[in-house]
Amino acid sequence: MRLPALRSSITCIGRGTGLDDAGLARKRELLAQAARRAALLAKADAHGAGRVRRLRIVMMTGAMLMRRERGMTLLIDGFIVTSALLAASRIAPSIRRYHFLSPLGRAGTTSRN
Repeated sequence: MRLPALRSSITCIGRGTGLDDAGLARKRELLAQAARRAALLAKADAHGAGRVRRLRIVMMTGAMLMRRERGMTLLIDGFIVTSALLAASRIAPSIRRYHFLSPLGRAGTTSRN
C-alpha cells in the first residue's frame, strides 16, 4: 500500500464492532501514528538497504545460536557481527561462553580497550 493511500484511509476508518466515540478516536490516532512511522521508515530506508542489513543480522544471530547448540566457538569481528551477538545473547545468555572478540578487526569495534 502506498503511503498517501494509507494516510487518506485514516479518514474512512469506521467503528468496526461497535466502538464508542472515544474508542473510534483512539483507533484513528493509532493508525495515524502508524502512518507517520511508516512514512519515516520509508524516507530513511528508500532503497531497502536497512532491511537487508537487518536481515543479515537476523541470519547471523540464528547461525550463532545454532553454533552454540553444537558447542562451537564463535570469533566475533566487527560491528555488525557484534550486533548479532548482542541479539543472540538476549535469546540465549549462555552464548557468552562460546565466543571470543577479535582485537584485530578492520573496524576496531571489538577490541577491549
